[in-house]
Amino acid sequence: METLSLRAKAIVLCGFFVLSGTDATAQEFPPPGWSIRYSTNSFYLTRADLPTIQIAVVSDIRPDLSQDEKFENMKGFFAERAGCPSLANAETTNSFAGYSANSAGAAVRCRLIAMGHWQEGGLQAALMLNEEVRDNAETGGVADEWLLSDEGYVGEKLQQTVVDFFTMRYQIGERGLTVDQVREQLSAEGYATMVPEAHRPVQMRALLSSDRSLTSGAVLLYPRRGTAPHGAAVTCADWDPALFEPYLDAFATTPSAACDWFYWRWQDEEQTIPEFRAPYSESWNATHLTVPRVNRSYSVGDTYFPFEAGDLPDIRIGVSEEVAEAVLDGSQPVTDLDPNALVLRPDGRFAAGLVLSATVQGGRTAGPVRGEYSLDGHGVTLLLESGRVVYGVAGWLPVYPWGSESLESDRVVNLNGLTFSN
Repeated sequence: METLSLRAKAIVLCGFFVLSGTDATAQEFPPPGWSIRYSTNSFYLTRADLPTIQIAVVSDIRPDLSQDEKFENMKGFFAERAGCPSLANAETTNSFAGYSANSAGAAVRCRLIAMGHWQEGGLQAALMLNEEVRDNAETGGVADEWLLSDEGYVGEKLQQTVVDFFTMRYQIGERGLTVDQVREQLSAEGYATMVPEAHRPVQMRALLSSDRSLTSGAVLLYPRRGTAPHGAAVTCADWDPALFEPYLDAFATTPSAACDWFYWRWQDEEQTIPEFRAPYSESWNATHLTVPRVNRSYSVGDTYFPFEAGDLPDIRIGVSEEVAEAVLDGSQPVTDLDPNALVLRPDGRFAAGLVLSATVQGGRTAGPVRGEYSLDGHGVTLLLESGRVVYGVAGWLPVYPWGSESLESDRVVNLNGLTFSN
């Protein structure tokens, strides 16, 4: 099998690639968190957690046109097709990597990015469309979130997604790799490298119901940003940490259901006990989280243990050993798993009755599922057998009073805010 260059292989492991092909019917692999929808002469990348953002991908391989002419034609094509009339006359920015152009206005509705195609002289392009923005010559339209044009983390990540996507598409296309050959190079561990260390929680605490029994919730504590005196703590875990930043101002627009956020700081010098306060409140509390605006409160329970980086535990919850192994090896359908079932094997395989993530196709939850997993502290990466990648958080609790503080004993495991327990 022909291997990729070191840089190409690194991007494969991070998940940004599609397979070779010169038309829209070629089988494509989307970046993590994205889905693909095909049309007659193009395909589209979409995200469940960014419903107003769409990326259309096309290629122009006409030998009678120069690269500059191809890009100008694409500007005119998308100006009409995507409702971005100002794109037709937008200034083109050239670089060693390719071309780019933005529609006019205070917020950008359309951003066109193009790079070389693996077929000599061809040009591949992506039109990033923000459907919240209207292309208006006077006002430019104003979106709730300036995702395409801002210089913030999300806007930069969206553009980098396209660049890495095209780079790997070019390299794999040149080598003519097959679907199976590319799949052999995928791993949950490789995808996990896409999540910055600062986007992993420094602590994870259980949330309790009023009768002090364990619920499916958790509060996640993220590191301070720069010189900020306090960090952000949130009660939601179904957002993508590879795309969104875990800071208080970012959570105001993070597309996550039922997300409450707080400031947190260490109560003690040993930095073991955190305390919290809601925005616009002056009261700190280590045992309760209160959200006055919606009259909601939580009790803070035990601290979840993090997993060791690269840990591959042997955990089976809510399913017999016989069924667990049969589901993992494919001799029994994964649909036989109950929602509370979780299996993590030392060889990196996993199966779960349910997973929670804003990026799964069709909404917030998916299951039953199986695939590969990677653990790093309170971070988890799941590579489903469908090829979809789920990023999130993880932690475990011993079952008191019978369990010891050992991962091999009875335990409660929390993945992405869902609690699995025997």
